[in-house]
Amino acid sequence: MKSSLLIALLLPLVGCKDPLPIAPIQGAVDVSFCDLLSRPDAPTKKLVRVSGYFSDMFEDIHLRDPACSKQAWVWFDPDIKLHTKHSVMKRFNALASSKKEFKVVFVGIIEGPLPPNKLLFPGYGHMSLFHLQITVQAIESVE
Repeated sequence: MKSSLLIALLLPLVGCKDPLPIAPIQGAVDVSFCDLLSRPDAPTKKLVRVSGYFSDMFEDIHLRDPACSKQAWVWFDPDIKLHTKHSVMKRFNALASSKKEFKVVFVGIIEGPLPPNKLLFPGYGHMSLFHLQITVQAIESVE
């Protein structure tokens, strides 16, 4: 038992590309980001695959598409590393720390919009400025 625990702890240190097997997420629906924001019948509380441009600027963590002017707040599931290849996560972290916008493909749960009559600030993210939120469960690609 002790030796298997030690191996599990040291395995990421030996330079393997993807030291642990990735559990792919099944059943995501491909959705255009602009359609997601503009359609009143857009899937909410559904698992989607969406591409766009990610930006992490202090209190403004969002996904957007140049074809439309709206943005979605991005929240990361705590188990994201179980569903994202190590090499993709490493590239994502490097680009995110550069504070530049870059293209991504996320798989996650879309939430929103929140009912305006139930909350003082009906939105997501910093100061509730975003009408939609994607809780990212996996990062499929980074460019």
